[in-house]
Amino acid sequence: MISSPSGEKLGVRSSDLPSLSSSGAELPSEGIEWERQAPAWSAAGAGGTTVTGTPRRAFEAAEMPRIDLSLGDEVAHATLGEGVVTALSGDGTVTVRFREDRSERRLVLGYAPLTKI
Repeated sequence: MISSPSGEKLGVRSSDLPSLSSSGAELPSEGIEWERQAPAWSAAGAGGTTVTGTPRRAFEAAEMPRIDLSLGDEVAHATLGEGVVTALSGDGTVTVRFREDRSERRLVLGYAPLTKI
């Protein structure tokens, strides 16, 4: 236990203050609106509605124009830089090995800002 120069005890919670639950007081119910927001990552249409009946809002990225790619094509990404296509999937994804950090990243064609070099 620590005491201040005036003798007051520090680090001790005072239990003599009334709480809302012990005093029987309640928050007024009028003017309070309850709404549960959908997380930004939830899929569009998968979440239904909020408790108040409003439709859930899902994150939607602007769709980019799809480009025709083949293995070995050189591409440029807006933030990751230049790289080489190392894999293509039938589900609309492409794997690119980027030159600067030598990382391989799987990107969704139509959303990834890629251009063919």
